Amino acid sequence: MVKNVTKFFRNTPVKSIEEYFLLYPSKVSEAVNWNKPLNNIATPLIKAVDNLSDTELAVLRDNAERINEMTDEIGQSALMSVVKDEHLNHYHQLENEYARSTYIFVNDNDGFKRAEEIRYSDHYRKGSLWDGFEGPKGLTVSNKNSDIEEFKAKIADYFRVGGKVKVEIFEREKPYMDELELNITHIMVYREDLPKSYTALEDDDLVPKIIRPVIEIAITYEPESGQIEVIAKSKECREEIAKVFSSSLLNTKIGGEKVPLKQYEISKLLKQCDFPTDPEDGIDSVKVAMLKLKPYDSNNKVTLEVTAKEDKTIYEKSQEWFNINDPLRHGFQLSQVKLVIHFMPDQDNRRRKTIPINIRWPNGCDIKNKTKKERLIGDKYLKRWGLLKEI
Repeated sequence: MVKNVTKFFRNTPVKSIEEYFLLYPSKVSEAVNWNKPLNNIATPLIKAVDNLSDTELAVLRDNAERINEMTDEIGQSALMSVVKDEHLNHYHQLENEYARSTYIFVNDNDGFKRAEEIRYSDHYRKGSLWDGFEGPKGLTVSNKNSDIEEFKAKIADYFRVGGKVKVEIFEREKPYMDELELNITHIMVYREDLPKSYTALEDDDLVPKIIRPVIEIAITYEPESGQIEVIAKSKECREEIAKVFSSSLLNTKIGGEKVPLKQYEISKLLKQCDFPTDPEDGIDSVKVAMLKLKPYDSNNKVTLEVTAKEDKTIYEKSQEWFNINDPLRHGFQLSQVKLVIHFMPDQDNRRRKTIPINIRWPNGCDIKNKTKKERLIGDKYLKRWGLLKEI
């Protein structure tokens, strides 16, 4: 979409945009005299986009979208992991996240692609496309051609659609609690799916075009814990992919057991309680914003919820609403709770950052540990507040 181009032009420093156009020449850049002192160049560049052909616009749009996607915290962390040592000092001096993303895109195409693969894995980790499995500890992923070819053949055989399979293996670090990093091996699998057709205009005639779409699968192996994580759109295939990976590239068979679940204890939130924090973590407030309750003898549910602007606690409002029939006092159990955690402004976030967390008893939580602040809550404070125990 053109909005990605607009976002790229409005947020990226002038010098970085100029470097981009040196690598990807475009009629758009002719709208600006790069030899003169420049301030706001976004407006003329955006206007010039209207004069591009469909093909030229598609290239600019796709490149801008890729650069923009890497400007969030997950993308910036991924980019930092691929910066070459000789470029690191210059990289640190760049003005903002768009400049850093553009710099890697322009100067290290392979590194940028690697960072995209890392971001893809970290973005979807612990989400609906993810499953984790127990594997052997302390092993090294094989890079022998024979083992990789065996792995590719088993992947192709499992999906039964023919086509090519490409595998990339690299080492990287994964953010962990308290600023620690875990060493993991990252495996990207690209496989061709069944052919699909679409209709295109060619010499004013409608003609069918045949393509084989490429499906991505991400696998990570953490030697310290033995955990194997698989990110794939089809849930049904993830266990088999983990087994194939382990047998081919770790030379060990696994049973397909999933990683132990985290169990949440939310019953204490039937009553108002404290949420102690450390000052250095910058947490301004923790608020219980929603409680979903069910009777002990029924599957029906009742939800209590207060807005962000409400001065009274949800417990005070429940007492006010229901008096002696307050469901928080007797006859109901908690099935879900929503916490809203406010952080004070810092050098990374000039505005107060807010993280909402929904916890469902006994094993559900929508915090993904993607950002530093999410990891802080997930790894440190849910345990401290007595809301989490691992089984």
